[in-house]
Amino acid sequence: TELLEALPRGLTRLEAARNGLRELATSAMTSLTRLAVLDVRCNALEELPEPVAGMPSLRQLLVSQNKLTALPRTLLQRPDVELHLAGNLLPQR
Repeated sequence: TELLEALPRGLTRLEAARNGLRELATSAMTSLTRLAVLDVRCNALEELPEPVAGMPSLRQLLVSQNKLTALPRTLLQRPDVELHLAGNLLPQR
């Protein structure tokens, strides 16, 4: 989490797959306004912070193979974001 808070604010792609992440820092997600691709596949995330849904440049969210049980409701209302959700604990839609 501390590592994510030290990321450059102009970052457009973050690849953090297979790092044993259990959470994403809300403050880091709020400040990454240019991030287009967030790849956090194969971690141990149980939830996504609400600010992920509000990232204005986000176009691809790869969260497969985590422990997610729910998603921010506003994220599901973003047709401009390609979601990769397989292998989580999410209820079937």
